[in-house]
Amino acid sequence: MAHPDSSPPRTQIPWWSLLPLAAAFGLAIWQMRFDWIYDESYYYGWSVLPLALYLFSLRWRDRPAPGPPLPPAVISTGWVLLSLLYPLTWLVRGANPEWRLIGVALALLAVLTSWQYLAATGGKTWLKHFAGPALFFLTSIPWPSFLEKSATAVLMPANAAIALEVLNWLGIPAIRSGHLITIVGGTLGVEEACSGIRSLQSTLMMAWFLGELHHLRFVTRGTLLACGVAFALFTNTLRTVFLSTLAARSGLDAAHSWHDTAGLLALGANLLLLFFLTMRLSARQNKAPRSSARPPAAASAAGPAVPATGSALAFLPIARAPLLVFALALLAIFPLTSWWYTRRVMPALPAWYLAPPLQEANYRPAIISDRVMHSIRPSSGWSARWNTPAGLPLHGFFFDWKPGNVPP
Repeated sequence: MAHPDSSPPRTQIPWWSLLPLAAAFGLAIWQMRFDWIYDESYYYGWSVLPLALYLFSLRWRDRPAPGPPLPPAVISTGWVLLSLLYPLTWLVRGANPEWRLIGVALALLAVLTSWQYLAATGGKTWLKHFAGPALFFLTSIPWPSFLEKSATAVLMPANAAIALEVLNWLGIPAIRSGHLITIVGGTLGVEEACSGIRSLQSTLMMAWFLGELHHLRFVTRGTLLACGVAFALFTNTLRTVFLSTLAARSGLDAAHSWHDTAGLLALGANLLLLFFLTMRLSARQNKAPRSSARPPAAASAAGPAVPATGSALAFLPIARAPLLVFALALLAIFPLTSWWYTRRVMPALPAWYLAPPLQEANYRPAIISDRVMHSIRPSSGWSARWNTPAGLPLHGFFFDWKPGNVPP
């Protein structure tokens, strides 16, 4: 006896209709790529998009039947607004290419663009069902500088204060000055990368992923995120205590040699704690009675099902023209921005370069650490020490950045 097909109706989406969506996410990734490449705190950014696509594929398998699309006027208005916001955002980027808020804006616009597709193909039903994978992409956004600096300004002295109390409890004499811990062998600094901000950012990303992967409820996901923050701060404090103890007993060189390894161990401990907590929360959620559980996709389709033949926009013909306008707006942002900033070309300034004062008294080159050069990434630069004619010691730096090599 043949059984009726209970799978949700298929929605055929031509590949060419997804090109504007791919371009929207491509622009966001292009803007944030420098942080993902050069800032160790955001190396994980490259993994967010593949993980988001994986989450989307899982959601696609158990998707409900497409609901009634939003009114054509709403869809058309959304496309028109996006067509205006993208050129404006890219225009601002032309004057501030390294501004992190531009990455925030482009990532939000990419997510809104994906919601536009969902609203046009599956209405509110699909918007709710696929909201998690779309929002997960926002975890790849590098934090705005003011927010990141504010967080590290709080975390660094707090981390050092807690580590100091533990060291004194262990019988290791130490004193603290801000984020500096002075022990018998020297002084350790709880720097920005050691404050816990790096573990905090990557842990929040993984907590969001695990919560979406296991379909945790909204409140349960909030609990998971809060615990992830606590795990990151706890393990990073243990890392600081370990390095301080190692420096007191074996010297600063031993602490420096274990610095990166201890960071990886702390991150690994975060992920393990987060994984086991997710398993517990998921098991508890599955055991709880679910009086309001969603029925199967085939049985939950209230109202007439939307026919899924031909183009994904076949049942919304009025949206085709605004979608085309949006695609043209994405193509126009580059020539538009170029025209805007070159319509009044300023005369080229004469090239100049600051040469080292080789003839000054007691001149000697100074070494610039590889860490500093990697952080600011200049095209060229030098550092030197010398004395003025009056005998005043000076230490000078000069760095030059060529166009397109500005650090974020």
